[in-house]
Amino acid sequence: MKHNYSYQGERILLRPLAEEDIEPFRLLRNRPENRRWFFFADEITEERQSAWYQQYAAKGNDYMFAAALPAEPTCFVGAIAVYNFRQEDNSFEVGRLLLDSGNPACRGLGKELVRGIRWIVENYFPKSVCTSLRAEIYDNNERSIRCFQSNGFQVYGERIEKDRRIVLMRCAVKNNETE
Repeated sequence: MKHNYSYQGERILLRPLAEEDIEPFRLLRNRPENRRWFFFADEITEERQSAWYQQYAAKGNDYMFAAALPAEPTCFVGAIAVYNFRQEDNSFEVGRLLLDSGNPACRGLGKELVRGIRWIVENYFPKSVCTSLRAEIYDNNERSIRCFQSNGFQVYGERIEKDRRIVLMRCAVKNNETE
């Protein structure tokens, strides 16, 4: 979905994903060390990535962000998204979290990525639209689980998919809307 939400943290900048980001995103996502954490872990072609971006841009309620370093705001170093809105509990899923682990400047930025996405939801989304965020993480992705826990997410359950255990996490959001 095209949007203009952004976040400037101490070490990270979140800006709307642009078409020029989709190739660096694809290349980073296709690295074997990154693919293993995605539920859809197949390698992605340029054509498939382009088709995905066109579908994404036309969707409502799917907010994708490119991560950059504040000193290099156009340089793509990762991504994160809020998507998969569930009306029954006014929640969005947080996912598609990806960082360039080969870039030393990205060490430890996962926590700030999640903090930034939470800030965006709390400051741009009305409470009537979103009251909580969810995350689904493979149980052996301990770094990601800790990253979300450090940002207020708590485990509320689990499920099995394709013989892999997935940890279900959630956190309430405090929107800047008066009650």
